Amino acid sequence: MPPPSTSNESSLTLMERLLSRGFNENAARILIAAAHLFGKKGYTATSVREIVKEADVTNPVLYYYFESKEGVFHRLLDVVQDALHSAIEEAISIHQRVQDRLEAIITALFAGLQFAPELIRFVYSVLFGPVQSRPDANIFAFQEKLHEMLCGVFEEAIDRGEFALRPKRTIEFLSDQFMGVVNNHMMFAFAILEFGPCSTQRDQLLNDYIGPDARRGLLDFFFHGAGTLANQETP
Repeated sequence: MPPPSTSNESSLTLMERLLSRGFNENAARILIAAAHLFGKKGYTATSVREIVKEADVTNPVLYYYFESKEGVFHRLLDVVQDALHSAIEEAISIHQRVQDRLEAIITALFAGLQFAPELIRFVYSVLFGPVQSRPDANIFAFQEKLHEMLCGVFEEAIDRGEFALRPKRTIEFLSDQFMGVVNNHMMFAFAILEFGPCSTQRDQLLNDYIGPDARRGLLDFFFHGAGTLANQETP
């Protein structure tokens, strides 16, 4: 769940943020435990017994709030999707220039990775894990909404005259490529969080991928490209 940008919420824990969104404390504990276990072991390999044990609740409590393990999965996915979309909508709403909007989107996504890596692990397991190992989920709708929001950013920038497409490019193509480079940084950073060295070296590696210079470098590459081939015209 990417953290809100408002200063009064910046120091809240994941539990506190779920409570602020109307969840009962027991329900929030179940969602946090499920995110950790689903992301680490996979949906099929995780039992209700393991979820309630990690959440420190009883089986009836889980069934009361979510009805089943599948109910937990779908509610968790809804929570993550809603938080992601809300964070991006907020990033877009408080800025006007296309560069500022895209940097705010990157900042929100990178902050979410550091704030709640268990949720990012869960999302990756849904997006890239075997379909047979989880309940049916409309992942396309999740990605399509994000795609539409990004296309809107580019379309508004073009309409305002602050951005011009290269020949043979489309806003749909730009949206896909932007999320591609952002996801690449996030996946490397997540691997560092999960498997990288501890302490100072890990912090430096994280900064290389999701720090302020990394965000600026990502945007510079996106808008200006890698370079020009010698003796060839830019396409």
